[in-house]
Amino acid sequence: MRTTNVSFEVTYILRPDLSEGEVAALVSQIANQITSAGGAVPGEPVILGKRRLAYEISNVREGYYATMRFECQMATAKDFERFLRLHEAVLRSLVIRLDE
Repeated sequence: MRTTNVSFEVTYILRPDLSEGEVAALVSQIANQITSAGGAVPGEPVILGKRRLAYEISNVREGYYATMRFECQMATAKDFERFLRLHEAVLRSLVIRLDE
């Protein structure tokens, strides 16, 4: 059975108490999570900056938004979603499958 990579996009919000350097390192670490699992990250992840949240999450009103596109197998995407849910610096994340 042949497995093919599927295209995804993820947007996530990081804690606001991180420094700019910590945010950049964390975004790189999150992208490396995909590549180390056999996926690919075409292009660079984009840090959208610190923004006010629409509603409070865990007593936090702001967060650093970041987004990236990646390609991997479905099982890898599920593991990646779990990684983001369990990471203490990630407030929220949304992984969507990009249809062709």
